[in-house]
Amino acid sequence: MNCTICEDSTEIKSIFKSSKYGLRDIIKCNKCNHFMDLTTFKNERTIKQGGVPSYKLTSKDKITKFIKHKKENFLEGIINNLRKLGMNKKTELINFLDFGCGGGEVVLAGNDIFQNSNGVNISNDYYKYILDKLEINDKKVFNLVTDSVDKLNKKYDLVISWHVLEHFQYPQDFINIIKKVVNGYIFIQVPILSDNCIAPNHYNYFTEESIKIIFEKNNFYTLKCYQDEKCINYIALVQTR
Repeated sequence: MNCTICEDSTEIKSIFKSSKYGLRDIIKCNKCNHFMDLTTFKNERTIKQGGVPSYKLTSKDKITKFIKHKKENFLEGIINNLRKLGMNKKTELINFLDFGCGGGEVVLAGNDIFQNSNGVNISNDYYKYILDKLEINDKKVFNLVTDSVDKLNKKYDLVISWHVLEHFQYPQDFINIIKKVVNGYIFIQVPILSDNCIAPNHYNYFTEESIKIIFEKNNFYTLKCYQDEKCINYIALVQTR
């Protein structure tokens, strides 16, 4: 099997044991140090469509507090980070997109601070559940989230995607989608290979090296890439020709 990042055929096979999911057959690329979960590839697992995860079922009060937290801690933190890296566009003029937005809580939080705030998710069931809990029937708010970037009619100054890229068999497919809508910055977070972060529907586990390779060969300029205990955070600017 060729590496999904550098397409090199050289590989190191290893067995990774997860306390939750048992033995996983992992390949590490010799060239770019990228990891691929052969167990997932062989099982051809797909992300389940629709429904609301049981752990997401909650009250209106908790959802409201969570949206407030996402606005004040998450989004404002991202903006402050980008300001240090050179972004000077006024917040209220930014077009924002959350790709793989789940219930759309971040999108709803962004609706209060950005010019436009939209989300894309594979299913809208969870988003509809959130709106129902919040007793929101406004058509404009309802249409903040869609199931495809092809239904969006604008380019975005900032696109974030949290724990989505690893679910794509081939990262290039993810980037081909993102490139349709980004006209500025991307902020990507992915889990690293570890017992706490492994899952049976993850195909790829990135290193700082491999995530830079895949984005830079697609005309993104890396601004910052750093790893914490569980994740890799990647910030880049698309280069227009």
